[in-house]
Amino acid sequence: MNKVATRAVLHVRHEDVHGLGEAARGRWLDLVRQRVGADGSVAFHCGEHRSQLQNREACVAQLAASVRQAEVTPKVRRPTKATRGSQERRLESKRRESLKKRERRQVD
Repeated sequence: MNKVATRAVLHVRHEDVHGLGEAARGRWLDLVRQRVGADGSVAFHCGEHRSQLQNREACVAQLAASVRQAEVTPKVRRPTKATRGSQERRLESKRRESLKKRERRQVD
């Protein structure tokens, strides 16, 4: 266990993050929602390295990675219809299962 206080914390106000469009800023705020403090600043914590300098660099890397992730526009999902063949296969398997269970019943 690391017994020296080398943990680093980076606090960033969301207004200070430049280069994001309006939609990307909204996505970024959704991504970092768990990290927002009471004062409205976003906190990035890192304590995985033995050096405080490396932990500071890791915090900046976390910030940069979250901004890069927010810049990517999510792909719009367009709902598709099931093909005729897949519908027929589904209905045929339902008929087979129904017949199998019907044949298991006791006849009076």
